[in-house]
Amino acid sequence: MLRFFFPVIVLILISCSGNKREKIPATILPEDKMTSILVDIHLLQSAITLNLVKASPGKNDTVMFYNIFENNNITQKQFEESLDFYKTRPTLLNEVYDSVLVVLSRKEAEEKGSKK
Repeated sequence: MLRFFFPVIVLILISCSGNKREKIPATILPEDKMTSILVDIHLLQSAITLNLVKASPGKNDTVMFYNIFENNNITQKQFEESLDFYKTRPTLLNEVYDSVLVVLSRKEAEEKGSKK
């Protein structure tokens, strides 16, 4: 009986321990593009929150977000499908958001440096 379970357990451990990188389908935005778009979205949301951009809830927000998609040559549907894809893969989403934080931190440092 042990002869049967040992190989099965070894195979399970080997298959689980692989550090395989999941292939992102062609219809999904790659990580770098997703990072760039999320950076733009977070900057826009911050600008709206701080009243740096005049926006009334609803229509103006939609236009501003549409401009982000247009500037990145994507559709809102592409973005939403990509976001849904990344949401179901927490490891990939964390990697994207780690990159978003790096970019935003760099922009913040540059902004503070330019004000001195």
